Amino acid sequence: MPTSEAVLKAWDDYLTPNVMQRRMQGAAVFITSFEVLKDIVIAHPLDFISLGWEGDRPTKSPRYKEEVLSLDKNDQAHASLLWWRNAGAIDDADIDTFKAVRTLRNKVVHEMGSTLTEEWLDDVTPPFILIRDLLLKVERWWVAEIEIPTSPDFDGEEIDRNEIQAGSVMNLELMHQAVYAPEALDKLREGVNELLGRPSQ
Repeated sequence: MPTSEAVLKAWDDYLTPNVMQRRMQGAAVFITSFEVLKDIVIAHPLDFISLGWEGDRPTKSPRYKEEVLSLDKNDQAHASLLWWRNAGAIDDADIDTFKAVRTLRNKVVHEMGSTLTEEWLDDVTPPFILIRDLLLKVERWWVAEIEIPTSPDFDGEEIDRNEIQAGSVMNLELMHQAVYAPEALDKLREGVNELLGRPSQ
């Protein structure tokens, strides 16, 4: 029985090191970006609503269970997303975006062998942008609606929400650039080398 063209193409990809390296890098960028988004979506309301700690983790207080976990008792991430939506930070379209990228993330993680033959992993910028933009939306709302109003350091100041920068988003962008546009990091690298007292490369 002749080997199908798709099977031959998959073997060709597997036996081409630069293709596999590029796709494994893409998978790493995509999975890491999603996990950062998921962690932030869960952590902010948990840290804000729960009082007290167990070791290095906040406890799930009765109030947190009532206001967040009750929204979806089987899925903490989805419950957290519903909390964000109810607070006015995101909308149903954003939740659909999260679900779509989570489905894709699960496919990459649980079906890595077959997924590495898929060309979209050559450049994961499109799903990365969806993740980055949702993370930025959440972080800007959090700073504008929670951190600034509860901090006396910002009393009397007018803050443009669109100007708010989030460290988590900056880290994602640096990671993406390191893989897809390393030349964009040259000036930053020179500055770090100078601070470390070593010659630029």
